[in-house]
Amino acid sequence: MLDQSIVLIGMPGSGKSTVGKLLAKKTKSPFVDTDNLIIAASGKPLQKIIEEDGLLRFNQYERDVIMNLNPEVPTIIATGGSAVLNHEAMMHLKDIGVVIFLDADLPLLLKRLWNFESRGIVLADTNDSNTNDSNTNDKENSILEIYKIREPMYFKYCDIRVHVHGLGTNKIVAKIIEDIKKGRR
Repeated sequence: MLDQSIVLIGMPGSGKSTVGKLLAKKTKSPFVDTDNLIIAASGKPLQKIIEEDGLLRFNQYERDVIMNLNPEVPTIIATGGSAVLNHEAMMHLKDIGVVIFLDADLPLLLKRLWNFESRGIVLADTNDSNTNDSNTNDKENSILEIYKIREPMYFKYCDIRVHVHGLGTNKIVAKIIEDIKKGRR
């Protein structure tokens, strides 16, 4: 059904893996999640890589995994949220497929990122307060900072933007297929 690979980019929690799996099923295409490839290459969960090896090593794993993607058949590729921070990797992804930005607004991301401590998300520095309210505010501020930095980059690299707020996974997949067929940008 597809004549080219589809690359899903977006913030952590935007639904890249969930949408990617369903999109692969609907299009009878292989599915690749770059986060899973990083875990396989490193032998560690994403957060452990960041904690033990540092952000630079994590970024290197991510870059290497992406640069080694050269699917022989059209493939659905879900990237990690930080893939957009590496220009070379993003240009490679644009070369091998159409890049779809799953655009989730901040309130939706905050709702979905209840488990972000284990997701391999690098957060902005927080204060040392141990109260739940303070930690919640720190996490929200960290996600907001990540969002502010990455959002313009998602727009820069995407070929097609899909707003995901208020849409179920099936509708998001249908919208992606429709936009690709129409060549919508």
